[in-house]
Amino acid sequence: MRRVIISGGGTGGHIYPAITIARAIADIEPTEFLYVGSKIGLENTLIPNEGFPFVTLDVRGLERKISFRNFITLGKTAGSVLKAERIIHKFKPDVAIGTGGFAPETFSKTLDWMVKNRIETVTSHILTPYPGTKVYEQMRAAGRIVSEDLALYDTAHVVYTPRNLTSEELYNGYLWVYKKLYSWRNILRRMPRSRRQIPSYLLFNIFYRKYGRFTEWLCRLLTYERIGKIADRSVISKYIY
Repeated sequence: MRRVIISGGGTGGHIYPAITIARAIADIEPTEFLYVGSKIGLENTLIPNEGFPFVTLDVRGLERKISFRNFITLGKTAGSVLKAERIIHKFKPDVAIGTGGFAPETFSKTLDWMVKNRIETVTSHILTPYPGTKVYEQMRAAGRIVSEDLALYDTAHVVYTPRNLTSEELYNGYLWVYKKLYSWRNILRRMPRSRRQIPSYLLFNIFYRKYGRFTEWLCRLLTYERIGKIADRSVISKYIY
């Protein structure tokens, strides 16, 4: 059974997508979930009512001025980071899902974490508030929906105004992380420690992720069947298997 940690809270725009994702995963296969949230967020009441195991961290936002409360908040945040590490170490999740808010520095910090932990591949999606969902209705009521063009509701475009940054910043950050993650430098830095995994890692990261359009063109030119036979006869294929 897979284990999944989910974190995200504060508003329904973060919590309801997390609940929806969890339910979709549970419909596919038996999964053990653990939801990590704030003691003071809306998730503190919503998540237990949904039947998910729930643990809290003592975190909250900083005031926009120098105050003694901010020093207390920073201390609690440091303690919560240590608690989060213990939670991950004990639960040992296969997947971690976050539906929280963004800030401009989120992209660089996420990239640094993925490279440091040698994450082999990543598929990124932008939150898309599909019409008819609670998230869409909340955003529309708040005046945050910026496009009704359904062609853009594909998880690769921004159709709403995020909190803490602009729609353009979110979209450009999304593209920047993808470009940097699959740069030659970071492909090499994320190389698996196991030599046996390196050939398949390089094939996927270079020919599917970095040069996916070229690979697709080549497959159409030579047919997918021929490309498969070439890969099957290759030295790399023999090395992998």
